[in-house]
Amino acid sequence: MRNILFPTDFSANANNAYRYALKLAETVGADILTLHVASPLSVSVPYLSSTVKELKAQNQIDAFSKYREEVRYMEPSNVLHRPTEVVVRHLLRESTEVAQTILEVAQKEAVDWIVMGTQGATGIKEMIIGSNTARVLEEAPCPVLVVPEEAKYHGLRKMVYATNFEWLEESYMLKVVDLAILLGAELHFLHVNLSHTYRASSKMEEWKNMLYGKDNIYFEIIEGLNLEVVQSLENYVEENDIDLLAMLTHKRDFWERILSISYTQKMCFHTHTPLLIFKKEE
Repeated sequence: MRNILFPTDFSANANNAYRYALKLAETVGADILTLHVASPLSVSVPYLSSTVKELKAQNQIDAFSKYREEVRYMEPSNVLHRPTEVVVRHLLRESTEVAQTILEVAQKEAVDWIVMGTQGATGIKEMIIGSNTARVLEEAPCPVLVVPEEAKYHGLRKMVYATNFEWLEESYMLKVVDLAILLGAELHFLHVNLSHTYRASSKMEEWKNMLYGKDNIYFEIIEGLNLEVVQSLENYVEENDIDLLAMLTHKRDFWERILSISYTQKMCFHTHTPLLIFKKEE
């Protein structure tokens, strides 16, 4: 059985991403583990007086009561407005380290995907480096589906895998193909060619040969300049009504050298299309 970890702060943004998690779980036959990381009561005294202990206890009771109320609204049938067989478990953790807690739970539960929402900046330059989402993207032990706050679920019918033809990237390519088959989605392999050489065309032909005979798979190369990479991808996604954009990233990757900060992190805070991020093993 596959497992999806869904971190939530019960915001409208998180609730929007939850619909994607439920639909993905239905499609691939997965269970969902929701995770809420609550901030502990901060007390700046060297010891706990009886009054402070009572305050801390009451704070925990109030927080848990609110948590139970929020969880009640996460019942899958309530969200989807119809019966569903998706099994959802709930986990509450108390910590000031949200990203670290998400990563620890993902590792302990051996989850297959993490699905989480993220708030979008008004432009690429305004994205926030060091956010919880950015750290999870960088260190997660599994693929991460990031749902921007402006994303609207209309099914996952068309997906793009943006590739730079990394060394040994073929294994991730095959994972994307398997997912597209599970989703019943049309899959586009896309490369933004910055070098303007024949290498990209040659490599794309290799991929075509590897996937010969598979239906609903398309291959495309578009020409671009360094500063146009993100815009080129966004234009392609919008013009082709793409529902999901997948890509590969790692700490010292091609995109970071070109754009100074992580390309995939920028896309997560700028596009309205959900992104599925695979982290390349070092």
